[in-house]
Amino acid sequence: MYEPYDYVLTSNGVLGVFRAYTESGDVAFRPVYRCSAGGWTKLTPRMAAALPGRRHPLLDRDCALAGAKEVKLLTPCRARPVGAAGSSVRDHPAVLRGLLSALLSRGARVYLYGSRLLGLRSYGSDWDFVVDHEGDLAELLGSCLGQSCAFLGPREFSSIAASYESNTAGSARRDDVLRILGKSWCALRVAGRVVDFFLTGTGGPAIPDVLPGRLSLVDCAGVVQPSAGSSFRMPRKVCIRTSTARTVNVHHVSWILCGLERMAGSRVTLRDVLAYGPADVWLSPWTSKLSLDAQGPWHATSARIG
Repeated sequence: MYEPYDYVLTSNGVLGVFRAYTESGDVAFRPVYRCSAGGWTKLTPRMAAALPGRRHPLLDRDCALAGAKEVKLLTPCRARPVGAAGSSVRDHPAVLRGLLSALLSRGARVYLYGSRLLGLRSYGSDWDFVVDHEGDLAELLGSCLGQSCAFLGPREFSSIAASYESNTAGSARRDDVLRILGKSWCALRVAGRVVDFFLTGTGGPAIPDVLPGRLSLVDCAGVVQPSAGSSFRMPRKVCIRTSTARTVNVHHVSWILCGLERMAGSRVTLRDVLAYGPADVWLSPWTSKLSLDAQGPWHATSARIG
């Protein structure tokens, strides 16, 4: 069984990041590289979305589907734990070693990720790490910052959010994208170089095999309720208590629901969501829209990280 952030390779030469399983057993993944002329070509979200193949209405445009027999594990996300016996950090810049040591001292489990894990890095490649941690990622990183480390500024953070926004056109406002992203991903500038940190977790329930033509679109407004359990550091089930006292379960395994659980008590408005049962709705980045109350409990942290 694959876990989120595992690297997988398809039979047609596409290297991607595992996202989830569907109910029918297909593997959903985000293409990252494509085999080309004996080497690997890095794919932008737009290039990944243009690749031939099947898509799923509940996943971002650049996520693809493949049969389980067409996919094999290339590298698990936990292949290179930082600080484990036998692991080497000699090629890490000194200031980065200090930051990683601070993270480890606080009980976080950190794993090398991205192009450096794959051995496909080029000159100037960013550093990427997966962090297994139960608390707030921004607060954790903020407690570890040294003089040469800082969160990205608002302009940098906004430009990154713009790429997500275009990949999920119409699904969320820019401000909401910024708030949601900040709950599962943080980027620091360390000694002049960008370092990405992603929260990880265990795999969750399979994505249902839905056909939009057979599902109704509904509107839903309410208050996010606390929810136990998470998948990919995202809630397995988020409940919205509506103004008519009806409780609706909102599901998704993509980035768009990151942090909603931690925003419990915030006002949330959903539009054009897919109905999947009498008390269940699914947010689709292809069709759905959402907005959040700007005064939710995320506010203090979000202001600090951009």
